Amino acid sequence: SGTLIGPLVGGTIADFVGYRYTFFMTGICLFISFLLVVFFVHEHFTPVIQRKDQPSANFFKVLPNRRIILGMFLTTMIIQASNNSIEPILSLYVRQLMNGAGHVALAAGVIEAINGIATLFAAPFFGRLGDRWGTHWILLSGLIFSMLVFIPMAFVQDIWELGALRLLIGVSDAALIPSVQTI
Repeated sequence: SGTLIGPLVGGTIADFVGYRYTFFMTGICLFISFLLVVFFVHEHFTPVIQRKDQPSANFFKVLPNRRIILGMFLTTMIIQASNNSIEPILSLYVRQLMNGAGHVALAAGVIEAINGIATLFAAPFFGRLGDRWGTHWILLSGLIFSMLVFIPMAFVQDIWELGALRLLIGVSDAALIPSVQTI
């Protein structure tokens, strides 16, 4: 929901009051969050004392199926790096497609939020499908689908085409991210 609401709010604020104020307002929101945590979140923490008969603190040595877990860490890193690598340039791409006219920041926010909308609605479907077919097949299908959707994104000529492909990327994210975490 953060990837859904954040770009919409940020794009709207940037379009109506400017980019500089968007950073200022974001800083104020983060400061309010800081104050809420400082004054209202209280943790009653008792440190765990490790006994001598417990395994060492080396996390990976005590894990079963280390290769699978390491593979899933790397897969998650590649998926997240691929998805997030276009976020810094998405606004520039939207501006190029719109020829710099119109509400570019708002349009970029909507294009970015479409991804979150699709993920929000498609993830439960892929979770149920993974329970039936197996999460491994959902992950492989999601990777292939994602690859087939990202490539045409380089050739779009219209903001609507980009929006449709971003919607499909959200569907692939709904297949990929929960599958990796489940495995």
